Amino acid sequence: MPLYKTLTLPPALYPGDSYAVFSADSPTSGQASERVALMQAQDGTPQQVSVEINFSGAPGAFNLQIQTADTDTANAYQTETNGTITAVGGSGSGNYVRAELSVHAKFMRLLMSTQTGNSVTVTANINR
Repeated sequence: MPLYKTLTLPPALYPGDSYAVFSADSPTSGQASERVALMQAQDGTPQQVSVEINFSGAPGAFNLQIQTADTDTANAYQTETNGTITAVGGSGSGNYVRAELSVHAKFMRLLMSTQTGNSVTVTANINR
């Protein structure tokens, strides 16, 4: 599982890039994904980021948080406003969840703060 800090340097994401922070993994409560470095725009404008999450089946009860930080240390990561996902999309969603954010942060990761539902795998991409 690509848990937080498994890579010495986080992958750098530029506009148009994508990285799987969970890749068919089974995160349990309290486990964070690998993190990515969000490369800053020269003019300081916010970065547009999307997160797409796919569960291998119906996930049941879960709470997944999109977290950002300016310092790449576990305690610095904070959940983004409107960055908590607690349910998959409606009928026909195929167990996908998607969110879009505008952020100024340098780093991003996902935190599976609660996973009490079904035993499923998670594939999650952070996209620029």
